[in-house]
Amino acid sequence: MSVRTAVERAVPIPGVLDSIARLRKAGVKIGSTTGYARKTLDKLAPAAAALGYALDVIVAGDEVENGRPGPGMMLACMQALGVTAEETVKVDDAAAGVAKGRAVGAYTFGLALTGTLAGLDKRQLFNLGGLEQQRLRDRAESILVPAGANRIIGSVAGLADILLREPAFHLKG
Repeated sequence: MSVRTAVERAVPIPGVLDSIARLRKAGVKIGSTTGYARKTLDKLAPAAAALGYALDVIVAGDEVENGRPGPGMMLACMQALGVTAEETVKVDDAAAGVAKGRAVGAYTFGLALTGTLAGLDKRQLFNLGGLEQQRLRDRAESILVPAGANRIIGSVAGLADILLREPAFHLKG
């Protein structure tokens, strides 16, 4: 897919922008790692920001020596954010990304309903029945838990509720 097509098709997952805004309001720093090259990110990031999805740090795959599948990008992101592994939550939809999060000592969430494992667009996700959602959750769990996921969630849309309400995360908001 071309960068132009990616920009044109970019639509935030329902609830994600609200979740990110709530985390930001609570003082949570938000970073991301991606296999995209920096020159591609320099085109995608402004388009995402225009939709309300702006991050504190984005580390591109071509910016570190030990990128994928190693932990280099994640370590660089944590350093740029000024956080330790114990202060880091990793969210990923792929086994390799989950394993990377655990390798650096982060609490790691696996995504079941959004992302590459489910492979659904916004309309398909909205039209999923409960049985089909459970099937996708079970599939994600069978792949992401053995890779190291501490917990499986449907979408980043629910992340703020978990991080801000559960005492184990020690966040205020």
